[in-house]
Amino acid sequence: MQRRHRLRRAVDFDLLRREGRRWHHPLVLMVVRANGQQISRFGYSTGKRLGKATSRNRVKRLFREIVRRKLRELDSGWDCLFVVRNGAAEVSYVELEIAVNELLQRAGILNSTEIQELLGK
Repeated sequence: MQRRHRLRRAVDFDLLRREGRRWHHPLVLMVVRANGQQISRFGYSTGKRLGKATSRNRVKRLFREIVRRKLRELDSGWDCLFVVRNGAAEVSYVELEIAVNELLQRAGILNSTEIQELLGK
């Protein structure tokens, strides 16, 4: 993922956590807030309960790849934070992709037909 699409500053993370709208899934929590820019930016957070650093970093890499593949289908002007929950380290890439797509669709930043195609409906 390109650097311009990453949330990096602690101020941005804090603002997103305070003022963002939340959507829940058993594998991940997504917090979204309009950023007033021409691009969308994404951040990822994992807790130590998820496992050792290698497990946490692997899960974050998977989430970054899922979002990178969806960038063209997403509306611009949003900050999104994905807070990974405990069960995410044990599931497959496809299950994580379904979770992310579902949350993006519920938030209204992903085309609704994309999730239906992924689920095979």
